[in-house]
Amino acid sequence: MIIRLLVSIPLLILFGFAISLQFLHHLSLFIVIYVISIISTVEYNRIILKTLKNPYEYKKYLGPLLYLFNSGLFIISYLLFKSNRKLFHNFFIIYTLAVIIYAVFILVVRRCGLRNIFYFISGFFYTGLIPLGIVYTGVLERGNLYLYLLFLIVWINDASALYIGSKFGKIKGVVSYSPNKSLEGYIGSTIVTLIFTLLFKVLVFRNSCFSALEIVIIALVLSGAGHAGDILESALKRKAGIKDSSSLFPGLGGMLDVFDSVYASVPFYLLFIKIFCF
Repeated sequence: MIIRLLVSIPLLILFGFAISLQFLHHLSLFIVIYVISIISTVEYNRIILKTLKNPYEYKKYLGPLLYLFNSGLFIISYLLFKSNRKLFHNFFIIYTLAVIIYAVFILVVRRCGLRNIFYFISGFFYTGLIPLGIVYTGVLERGNLYLYLLFLIVWINDASALYIGSKFGKIKGVVSYSPNKSLEGYIGSTIVTLIFTLLFKVLVFRNSCFSALEIVIIALVLSGAGHAGDILESALKRKAGIKDSSSLFPGLGGMLDVFDSVYASVPFYLLFIKIFCF
C-alpha cells in the first residue's frame, strides 16, 4: 500500500502537469497519450502472446502491425486536427460507429474461431482508438477540466476500492477473475467517488455544463465502468498466467494496470459530454 502511494502521487502530479501543457495546438497532449498508447500496446501484445497456444502468426505479423495501426491513427488524427478542426471534431461519430462495428466484429470473429484477428482488432480498439478518445476530450473547450474530472473519478474510484476492500472487505469472490476484490470495496468506492465528484463540481468546475444530477449520473456510470475495466484486464492477465501487465511502475504494475479503468470509462464519458454539453 505504501509503495503504491509513493509511486502514485508523483505520477498524478506529472500527469496533471502534462494535461495542463498546451502548446503547438495541443501537441503535448497528443504526444503524452500516444506514448501511453504505445506502451499499452507493448503490454497488450505481451499478454496476448502468453495467451495464444500458437502465437507465431500474431508475433510475426499482427503484433507488429498493431504498432503501425495505432501510430498511424495518432499521426493522421493530429494532422487532421491541425488542418481541419471541424472534421476532427466529427471524430465522435467515427468513434461511435467504431464501437458498434467492433461489437459486431467480436460476435462474427469469435464464432468463426479467428482468435488472432480477434485479438488484433481488440488491441486496436483497446490500446489505440480508446486512448485517442482521451485526446479528443482534452482538445475540447475547457478540455483540461474535463480530463481532470475523468481521472479524478476513475483513480479515486480505484484507490478507494483498494483501501476499503483491504480494510473492511468481508464478502469476497464476487467476481471470479478478481477473487480478492470485495463487495464492500465496490460499494464503498462508488460512494467515495460520488462525494469527490460533487466536491470537484462545487469547488473547481462550478461553471461546467454538467448539472448536479448529471454529475451524479456520470460518477455512478464511470465508477461501474472503471470496475468493469479492471475486471476485464484481470481476466486477460489470468488467462495469460501473469500478475501484472509489466513492472513499469513499482507497486502499481504496468501501463494497462494503471489505465485499464480509464480506458473502460472514456467511451461513456465522451457520450455524456456530447449529450449534456453539446
